[in-house]
Amino acid sequence: MDLRLIDESARNTVIILPDSSPLYQVETRTRWLSVEPTSIKKIDGAQNMDMAVVQIPMGLGGDPLVSVWGRNITPVRQGLISTSEIFTASDGKSYKWKVEMGDLYLNVNDGSHTTIAAYDPGSLGFFSKMRAPTLTVTSQGMHIGDDIVATFIYMLQQQQRRRRRRNRA
Repeated sequence: MDLRLIDESARNTVIILPDSSPLYQVETRTRWLSVEPTSIKKIDGAQNMDMAVVQIPMGLGGDPLVSVWGRNITPVRQGLISTSEIFTASDGKSYKWKVEMGDLYLNVNDGSHTTIAAYDPGSLGFFSKMRAPTLTVTSQGMHIGDDIVATFIYMLQQQQRRRRRRNRA
């Protein structure tokens, strides 16, 4: 299933289904000199249900948090240099987000390296056809879709944060 992001920002966007109906709303409030945790709401018809919280502390203090339906599934970085992060989903299996050339891939962390989700950041359309940012979830990942979306938002925020830090240096 292809989930499109209305805005490429991982802080404030709506994630829509192929038929353009909204599925998730991602919202991060900012206050003067501080950023509140990101909340992800699952949209089910006319209802918006608080599904997940993604919290990335500013500066050096504090630990990140990804909580889905009250369960902590915060990804853990593989090493100091690595950008890969592993988490245990609601099905009890281990999954690994990998960053390759700016794209994100989610693989089953069982040695098979089966890809169950991939993110295409899209294209502005200068040299190719315009494409919206898209998270593709395969049929093997549908049962943990909420976990995938929450950890994906976390990974995208981490990636954007690293990019901002590099640009400042």
